[in-house]
Amino acid sequence: MAGAVSKTDTNIAPPILTRLASQGMSFSSSAAELVFQGFRDALTKRDDDILSAMRHVFKDAYIEDFVNLTEGLKAELIWRLESASTLASSEFQSSTASTRSQINHPNMPSEIALLQHLKSLQPKLLAEIDLICANLRDTQTPRLFLKKGDVFGGNRALRAIFESAQISVVIIDTYLGPKVFDLLEVTSGSVQIRPISDKPNKASAQAYRDFKQQNGRIEFRLCDSKDIHARYIIVDRQTALQIGHSLKDLGNSDSGIDPADTAEILKRFEELWRKARPVN
Repeated sequence: MAGAVSKTDTNIAPPILTRLASQGMSFSSSAAELVFQGFRDALTKRDDDILSAMRHVFKDAYIEDFVNLTEGLKAELIWRLESASTLASSEFQSSTASTRSQINHPNMPSEIALLQHLKSLQPKLLAEIDLICANLRDTQTPRLFLKKGDVFGGNRALRAIFESAQISVVIIDTYLGPKVFDLLEVTSGSVQIRPISDKPNKASAQAYRDFKQQNGRIEFRLCDSKDIHARYIIVDRQTALQIGHSLKDLGNSDSGIDPADTAEILKRFEELWRKARPVN
């Protein structure tokens, strides 16, 4: 990420003082104020660059512990702010020492003005880190590994995925057991559900009919055998998840739930759906 302060930042004063000297203003409160503004603006930009670098580094990253991430980023930012303020204050004091020795003006920036400026920025910058982490958490695609025997964990994960839907749930699975339709009960009453499979099963068909009779908003179709080679869930047409095992048996053996290419999986689903036949 961006450094606390760069060599460019420490070369702010000389060109300003040279320009003022050519105007006969070397020893004035205005000279000190302009040097202060130069350092202040450079340090403010540096802080913005640090936040921008954080956003870039963590874009699309998968984070398991957001509490530690947030605390770590805040500690890193505070360290950088302290380093920047110490170096910039030293350079500011050095570059305006002659002016201070000859002029005592009430509007002259104090020797700790830059420290005070950066301290005033700290709450806003820390709040920005909270926002970065919150946005990352809210947009992060779930990822989960289930050990063999963790059937309860598999059911819990599926319920959480189904509950998160606000518009639609699409399911691609070779074997849809009755349990899947039971788990779908947690979906909101406005969510449209479209499961597709390539292996008919009487128990699944009956569970589908029972669900549809009670809730509506679902259509189950069967595609040709061998058309399905993997298992996916697509939520709200925006988030695709690859499921490492058939949904009805999730947790019976080692399996994972991982992000997938939503556009490609959704396209493939629609191709299968158009050719598939409804389950009656």
